[in-house]
Amino acid sequence: MVAATTVLLIDDNDLVRQAFRRILQQAGFRVLEADGGESGLDVFREAMPAAVLVDLRMPGLDGLEVLSRLSQESPETPVIVVSGEGSMTDALSALRLGAWDYVTKPLLQSEILAQTVTRALDKARLLKENREHRAHLELLNDQLTKALEELRSDQEAGRRLQNQLLPPDQLRMGRWTFSRSSRWSCRGSCGS
Repeated sequence: MVAATTVLLIDDNDLVRQAFRRILQQAGFRVLEADGGESGLDVFREAMPAAVLVDLRMPGLDGLEVLSRLSQESPETPVIVVSGEGSMTDALSALRLGAWDYVTKPLLQSEILAQTVTRALDKARLLKENREHRAHLELLNDQLTKALEELRSDQEAGRRLQNQLLPPDQLRMGRWTFSRSSRWSCRGSCGS
């Protein structure tokens, strides 16, 4: 699964992009790069990667604005914010704007980056499967509701047809009078 997965890396620092690209490629990801927010959005719209890593502090369009736009345009795409400043306020702001995770630079262990991306992609896959199952169940429920309505309609039509086939209520045949109810009965001298 990972081998074909494309990740977009948006960071204005060439050295960071090189290091992150190497880490992600070793983990089996295909990596696209952009050196700023505007170019990152362009690459995203063109390539539609499975996940995005975006630096928080960049000149021009910063990471929070990129995150905000991506969350609106493609809420199902995991966006992971990467920051060298790592303040709690920045992390909370990023999470409120729709970040799926938050990673601080420098990475103390390189595998953390690939694990974070993999975890976000797994969550996105599960959410998609859940949504598809829910839609399938709703479709089945609609079909079942329609079938039940048809069954009730057919049952009522059968009841009307059956009533039409029955003799009229209070039918007199000689000394017998027949009336319709849940059971047949006769009045008078039925037994003789």
